[in-house]
Order: sequence, then structure tokens, then C-alpha cells
Amino acid sequence: MNPRTRTLIVGLFLWQIIQPSLGLAQTTAPFFGNIVPVNGYAREMNGETLNYFSAFPDHATQSLLTRATNGTKWIEWETGPVPRNLKGKYVYFSWVAAHSSGTSSGVRYFDLYLEDEKLLTFSTYPAHQHPDWIFTAPDSSALVFQQMKRDAANDAHGLAYLRLPLNRVKPGKPVRLKVVGQAQNSNDWYMTFKFSFEEKIEFLPMPFLLKDGRQPIVLNALHFGKDQPISVTINNAETFSFILRNGINTFDVPVTAVQQPDSIRITVRSPGRAPEERSIRLEPVRYRELHFLHHSHTDIGYSNLQPEVIAIHNRNIDDALRMISKTKDYPEAARFKWNIESLWAVENYLKIATPAQKENLARAIREGSIGLSAFYANITSGLSQPEEQFHYTDYTDRLKKELGIRINSAMISDIPGSTWTIVTAFAKAG
Repeated sequence: MNPRTRTLIVGLFLWQIIQPSLGLAQTTAPFFGNIVPVNGYAREMNGETLNYFSAFPDHATQSLLTRATNGTKWIEWETGPVPRNLKGKYVYFSWVAAHSSGTSSGVRYFDLYLEDEKLLTFSTYPAHQHPDWIFTAPDSSALVFQQMKRDAANDAHGLAYLRLPLNRVKPGKPVRLKVVGQAQNSNDWYMTFKFSFEEKIEFLPMPFLLKDGRQPIVLNALHFGKDQPISVTINNAETFSFILRNGINTFDVPVTAVQQPDSIRITVRSPGRAPEERSIRLEPVRYRELHFLHHSHTDIGYSNLQPEVIAIHNRNIDDALRMISKTKDYPEAARFKWNIESLWAVENYLKIATPAQKENLARAIREGSIGLSAFYANITSGLSQPEEQFHYTDYTDRLKKELGIRINSAMISDIPGSTWTIVTAFAKAG
């Protein structure tokens, strides 16, 4: 393990404030109301495994995946044990689930089996027509999906809840569930995530310094149930207090920055629990100075054709000048600044600008509120002859004279490198 890897080692507490084998804390589920569910996933039986985004993206990262292809693709898993002392008519289960909705082209059908007996068929809908849905069986069993998030592909992620009559389960025993995608010749999918609802607290040292010079440790906590207070004590000296809400919690714990590799002692306390202690390793924060260039990339064809690209960049310059004027009396570090990536955009703007707009642009450039790049456009220099590269900055010289400004740097973005000849060309151009 290399030193950079070591800096990401986290302290991990597995708090079994609730036993994963028993019912979770009370929650409110769509269609069901207030319920106390049992862990709906405890052990994988069969099916394709896929690493994927989930409603709990930092914790539930692996899923069992089935698709509505040819009717033979299925997934199977066991739940946590059914509590022995249940009262009422039903037992409820909950697990992390997802299905294709944003990328789906139609209604898809999946069969849910209980102990190899078909329980019900549920449907997933395209375009998020039904973010939350319910399907029931003749014996009053029911499956609910609650949408909580969407992934980068616009598909649906959330929680599944299953209601079973008590005569369908055995106290103290898990139940076996299976989902089969029907034969619809489609790659649309359903996922059950291999994740059990267990209380968890992680500490992750961050490679940053706060404004007061302290080094933050991020506390990530997974909590289920009612709000719960916890306190975090550093080296038996400084204590921080937080309230854990139902779901994912994230807090910053600032500690004294270290100058050499060291460890700190963290003690976590919560009502009704014995204190939990761990040692967290800290690495010195390497000083880095970051410079951010606020700009808009000049791209033609990928996003729009030339006329629309020109219009967009003309609007960008007008917007920048307006925000520069609006923030001119702010503290210097808070004043708006803008960078124009290619002089092609400036040339187009000056063609349609009024005299007042031209003067505003020149003034903003001279005062350093707008930065210009010496490149006329994002040219792939590897396709140019050496002589051509000496003409990349011809418009730069003309603009310097017209506006009375300095341009002494060039910016290349989204272009695969530059040829060596360009160094000579730029040096000659100043």
C-alpha cells in the first residue's frame, strides 16, 4: 500500500444500535403508512452482480440485476429473519432498489416469487410516470417502490417495501425472494441492492485546511429511525455534538492540523450505548495553491452550429460585462472576472457591438476583469504546418492596437496537446 493510499484509510464503527436481524425503526412508506420493516436483503442466492449507483451511493454499491429480455434472467436473495414476536396481520420488509425509467422505452413486467411460488407481477414505467407505485396479490401481499433519487442516466432509485401476511412467513426464519424479468426482448432492468440496513459511522480525514488552519475529518453516518444525539470527542479534550437524522448524515469535525504523520483518538458516545473508541491516522496537508479560470469553452459542431455558438458567446460577453459592473464596488476578491477562451469570440462580438459596448469591453480587459487568450481559436496544432503556427496570433497583434491592451498568454482547452513548434511561434509573438 503506497503512502497516498494510506491517507484514505478510514476509521469505521459498526454500531448495532438496531440488530440487522430484527425489525428496523419505524418509518413511513408510501401506501402502507407507518411500518416497522425487517431487513429486506441479507444474503445473495443467485443472479448477476453489478456495481452501480443507488439511493445510498456511498454505502449500497453492488446490486443484483435482472432484465426483461427472454424471461430466463432472474435474481434471488434472502431477507433478514422474521421477528419472533410480531403482532398484527402483516410483516413488512424493506430493501434498496432501482429500475430503468428514464432510459426505458415502455412498460416492463417482472414477476416476484416467494419461496419459488409466484406472488405477484409488478410493472416499471417509462419517463417516471409513476415515481411511487404499488402492486398487490390476492392474499393481500403487496410490493411498493418509493423513488428517492435519479442517477446520471435519469433512472429511478429508492426503496422497495414488501408486505406479507403472517401466515406466509415463519418467525425467526428469513424468506427467499426472486425476481424474474418477463420476455419482452428489452434490456430494461430492475435491481435489488446487496445492502442491509445497519447503523454505520465512518471517519474520513480530508486533505484540506480550513480558514482557521484546522484540518477537517468528515463524519459519515448511516442512521435509521428517530433522531438521535451523538457526541464526538477528540483526544479526550474537545467534544462536538450532532443529531443523527434518518438516512445519510454528513458532518465536519475540525481537528488540529498535523505537521507529520500522526494519529488521534476519537470517542463516540450516544445515549444508551457504551462509548466507542477508534484511532484515526492523519497525514500532513500538502500546500497547494489553486487558480480557477471562469470561462466558457468554444466548441463548434459538438453542441451547436456556428450561428448559435456565436450568439451564445456574444451573450456571454454581455452577461460578463453586466456582472463586472454590478460587482465593481465589491471587495477585490469578490468582483466578477471572466476569461474569453478564443479571440474568435471577441472578433464576432466586436462586429455587432455598439461603440459603448466596445469601450466597456476594452475597459474591462485593461482593468483585468476580463482575460483574453492569444489563440484565435482552439486549433489542433498537430494538423498545422510549422509556418501556419506563426499566424495563430495575427489577430492578437491587431486587437492589441485596436483596444490598447496586453495579451501575453494563451489558453488551450479540450484539445489533445500542442506540437513543439508552437513554443517557437509563441516566443516570437511575445
